[in-house]
Amino acid sequence: MWVVRSAQATVPVSPSGVSWAAAIVARLVDAMPSCSYLTITHPASDVATDQMAASMRNYNEHVAVPLTARSHDEVSAFFAGLDLVEPGVVQLHRWRAGTGDPRTGRELANYGGVGRKP
Repeated sequence: MWVVRSAQATVPVSPSGVSWAAAIVARLVDAMPSCSYLTITHPASDVATDQMAASMRNYNEHVAVPLTARSHDEVSAFFAGLDLVEPGVVQLHRWRAGTGDPRTGRELANYGGVGRKP
């Protein structure tokens, strides 16, 4: 049986550190049966850095649970022990490039990836 588990609501809202968020993801993955998939989308801290820093500050001033943007390496670390589905952890509009045109003319400051539990 395959299970698709999305960590979209869990990982971005963790303001504490990567290790805290990684522990949550690891716990989700541990509960998944073999051959299941984990999907993650996450705000990027290393794309459009000035704009993202300002955006995150503005957003966090108005909510009870702040968001934390993370770098490509930090988001990639959430997939430790999983087999990444090609093209790996990339900006969302590049995950399956050619299947749609985001028509933004700019870089999107979000990463996404899919990992398969062996």
